[in-house]
Parts: sequence; C-alpha cells; structure tokens
Amino acid sequence: MISSGIDSAFAVGVTIYTILDLAAYKENELPVIQYMSFVFTINFLFVPFILYRFGINDYIPGIYQLRIDQASLFSYLIPCMLALIVGLNLFKAKQYQIVNIASIKNVIDLNPGLPRNLMIIGVLAYFAHNFVPSSLEYIFFLLANFRFVSLFLLLLSLKRVPAGYYLLSYGLLIVQMVTTSMFNDFLNLLFFLLFILNIRYKPSWPIKIGAVIAILVLVNTIQSIKFLLREQITGAISNDFLALSNSLDQAEAINADLSFDEKLASNLVRLNEAWVTSSSINFYENNGYELQNGNHLLVLLESALLPRFLAPDKVSSGDSKLFNTYSGHHVDKGTSIALGAPTDGFIDWGYFGWIFMFFYGLIFNLCLRFIYNRAKVFPLLIGFIPIIFYYAVRPDCETQTTLANIFKTTLCVYGFLLLYNRWHSIKIGKKLILKKVLNS
Repeated sequence: MISSGIDSAFAVGVTIYTILDLAAYKENELPVIQYMSFVFTINFLFVPFILYRFGINDYIPGIYQLRIDQASLFSYLIPCMLALIVGLNLFKAKQYQIVNIASIKNVIDLNPGLPRNLMIIGVLAYFAHNFVPSSLEYIFFLLANFRFVSLFLLLLSLKRVPAGYYLLSYGLLIVQMVTTSMFNDFLNLLFFLLFILNIRYKPSWPIKIGAVIAILVLVNTIQSIKFLLREQITGAISNDFLALSNSLDQAEAINADLSFDEKLASNLVRLNEAWVTSSSINFYENNGYELQNGNHLLVLLESALLPRFLAPDKVSSGDSKLFNTYSGHHVDKGTSIALGAPTDGFIDWGYFGWIFMFFYGLIFNLCLRFIYNRAKVFPLLIGFIPIIFYYAVRPDCETQTTLANIFKTTLCVYGFLLLYNRWHSIKIGKKLILKKVLNS
C-alpha cells in the first residue's frame, strides 16, 4: 500500500495529465477519448483527493462519504484510472478522432432537409417518450436524441443554425435536468457541443477558457436553484427515485447559510463517484460479501447483451439489487444508484479489478475505431458520436447500461444510416431516370 503523500502526488499528476491531454487536442478532432479520461479521473481521483486533503469528507452527507482511508482507496483507484487511460489510448486511437468536415458538408448539401427531419423526429420522440410501453422506451430515447444530432450536423456542415435548433435541443434538456435528475447528461452534452463549436469556429484560447468558465458558472447556478425550480414545476416531490437527489438539491438551495467547507462539499459531492467504490471496499473488508471471480461480470454482460426473451431473469437497468448487495447500503426499489465500473471490477477481483478497467477502456477504443472507419462510407456517423458515447463518458452510470447502450446505439444508428443511404440512392436514381426521360 502506497503512502498518502505519494498517492496524492499520483492522483494529482494523473489528473493534470488528462487535463493537458484534453487541452492539447487538435482543432478538427472530436476528443471523446481525452474527455472520458478527464471525467473519470476528476470523479475517481481529483475530487477524492480534495475531500481527503482538506478534510471536506466530514461535511459530505452520510451515504456519500468516503468510508476507507486515502491510501487504501487510491491503491485501487490509481491503477484503475491508469489502466482505463491505457485501454482508451491503445493502437494510437486518438488518430481516429479527426473529423472530415468536407465529407459531412457534401452529404448535407445533397440532403438539405435531413437536419430538419432529424429535429422533428427528435422533438416528437421527446414528448412521446413518457407515454410509450417500457419495451419501446429505449427506441424513443434514442430517437429523442436525434435533435442533438440535427444540431451537430448543421454545425459540422458549416450551415447557418437557426436559434430554434439550440432551443429545441439544449433548452428541452435544461427543462429535463430541472424536473428530473440529469445533471451529468446536461454537462456532458454541453461539453460535446463545445467540442463541435470548436471544430467549426476554431476560437482562440481566451475564448475557449471563457466559454468553459461560463459553462461552469451556468451549471453551478442551475444546481443551486434546481430544487426550488423543481418544486415550482412539478409540485411537491414525493417520488422515491428522486429522494436522494432532492436532499442534495435542497441543501444547495439554502447554501447561503452554510460554511465555506459545507458549500464546497455540496458542490463536490456530485463529482465524487469514488464514494460507491469506497463503500463497496469497506463492505467487503468487513465480510459483507465474497469476491465473485468473474461471476458478477457475467451477470453484467447478460444484462447488457442478451434480449429479455433469452434471459428473462436478467438484471434490469436501474435495479437496486446489485447496489444493495455489494455497496453496504440499502436503497428502496425505484431508487437507482450505479456501482460504477471500478466497483464492478473490485467485486470480481478485488484489488486486481484494475485489469477490468483496461478492457473497459479498450472496448470504447475499438468501438470508436469502428465508427470512424465506417464514417469513411457514412460521414453522418460523426454527428451521432455524442449520443453513442452518451453513457460511456458518465462515471456514474451502471456498467451494464453503458455497454448495452453503446452496442445497441451503434447498431441502431448504423442500421438507420444503411436504410437512409438505400432510400436516398433509390430517390436519386429515380430523379436521374426522370431527368433522362424528360431530356429524351
């Protein structure tokens, strides 16, 4: 076990590396790999370092506190984050992230109505999502995200973007964040928008830094008043699913009466996913469960890859059973808290669970490589990358949900583009035939 001084230096050093790596990405690059590395290290290394180093952990609400000492936690999480970064970067993966704007522009020039049609589909699916049976929820969730793809494709094709496209995509997302608990969704999609705006406009560094600061101020402001806004919009909150989130929101809404340490704790708690890992390690070391030696991973893969008719008893997305079994905490049915990939690795192999994180990163590396290879034939695939990696860049998401989403979304989007390309080819072919007939 490494000393607290050395592990602190490693935690800060790895975080600084991911920040510099993200800052150094090329202007025509969509930095999914760098962003995922950055978000994970912030949540699992840097924020825990702050909590330990400055004694802020004592001000964190009970369930969210780090429950083991710094040396024990970092002796596991530092190898996890290093393994994840290696897996993500293997085979010179970042070279594949270059966006060919000219090819996207050519496709949109030939299909000028496509962004509008994607926006219509997305908005209709957004409002219909809550009224469809559970078997169709994923399809409508995916279709609702087409409104972001519509905006991204307009930006990448260098077309004029009406203000309504921003309103119908990010405006609705802000409403969704206020009325539900979608802080990370909003933050990640906002950063993806920044990356795409950077590809289009290539702003100077002062503008980039100013934009990031403005986003952080905006997000912090929304977080501070979200509980009060939610009460105004939805009325009294009684849904168990939102209970934990609302307790944090309420604390933030009255943080004018808090000390500096309490205010800092209320802001950092949502960027600290290491609390679940620390709770699980603490539970294990107090004989709460035995290491599963791969059986837990099989449960996750079954949930992610097999349809319900082949695995009727598989774990459902948002099921609290796994969390209650391995975290040392208990939440009621309907409350969803993810264990997270590092915790899943520990449940199977203990302190050697970092090996799982290497393959976890490698999966997304290979998926991204597949997408960019296919984008040579279907340039529009680039506009779908933010929604394909929607869950992958979220450290607070269930591993099975993340894997299921990236596989299903990639296949569905690729299938959609195949069908669209086929329909468009037939459409163009008919126009050419008609043109020949008229000219004969």
